[in-house]
Amino acid sequence: MRIVREVAAELGRSPMELEPLAGLVDIDALSSLTATQSVNVSFEYEGLQVTVRRDGSVAVERLDDDRATR
Repeated sequence: MRIVREVAAELGRSPMELEPLAGLVDIDALSSLTATQSVNVSFEYEGLQVTVRRDGSVAVERLDDDRATR
């Protein structure tokens, strides 16, 4: 999945080394929501802020140390 590839690339790790995304996010619901609604969806994954935009693009940002440890 694109989200996992983007996060792995940002972290310099293999996608296989990451926690399974399906354990954190309902992938089908996420795909449906971004495909049918004019919304962006953001969540934390592997210490990063991930945003799936309504156009299907994925943005990945590192969280600051305070937010990542909460």
